Amino acid sequence: MPDVYSNGLFGRLFALLILVVCLIAVSRNGGGSSFESQAGASTKSPVQEPTITAQAQANQPLAITSITSAGTSPDFQGVEFAFYVINVSPRPILAYAIRQDLTAGGKQSGGGVTLYNPQLANSVLRPNQSVLISGTADLTSDNDNKITLSVDYVEFSDGTRWGADSVKSSERVAGQRAAATMVGKKLLEVLKAGKNDDVTKAIEDGKVIIQPPGIRSQEWNEGFSAGRASVLNRLKRANEQHGLKELELELRRIGETFKENE
Repeated sequence: MPDVYSNGLFGRLFALLILVVCLIAVSRNGGGSSFESQAGASTKSPVQEPTITAQAQANQPLAITSITSAGTSPDFQGVEFAFYVINVSPRPILAYAIRQDLTAGGKQSGGGVTLYNPQLANSVLRPNQSVLISGTADLTSDNDNKITLSVDYVEFSDGTRWGADSVKSSERVAGQRAAATMVGKKLLEVLKAGKNDDVTKAIEDGKVIIQPPGIRSQEWNEGFSAGRASVLNRLKRANEQHGLKELELELRRIGETFKENE
């Protein structure tokens, strides 16, 4: 009989000890917040992988091909993707714009147009030449997400244009070229005057005071600001990598590239 009582008492004490330990653990963990956090994480739905396609356009001078996606994850409400554009025309291309339309569940949910101006980097897209482009898009969970890519604007080296130009990319390109011309001309004049430090300081600070000529459209002015920043970054890289001599050569290249804007 004493043995039976002793074993029962030991069992009760052991069970009580386990209960106390559990209560202490719950108290230290904030009264069950850890459990709620885990439950919340497990119920978070992943973003649906979108379908990305290129729209077929009649007589398009640029082909959009080799579309690849980096995939989606529960922690990122969007997708990263990449594609190639190929100049399938017989003429060099100075600037182009790619349109992105996003639908979710059959309804328009976003999109935009991105302008590319290789000429600002002293380049063109030659016939049969391709360029890799990367992009991103915000997505809606639990919907049929689709991204459609298309060519919105193209400008050839002979000045002719192609495309809907739905956001007035031609105006932005004109503003970019005007800024490049003015920045290059102004800094080259300062350099010729022997004020090397003034030129390098202006480039390092990213501040060259130039004013748009006359009253222009909003798109033109936006292009002007973007063109000024792009050219200054180009000059800054030339100076940092190769010094003052290369900087002067780069200024002369800019003047030669955009001399038709003067």
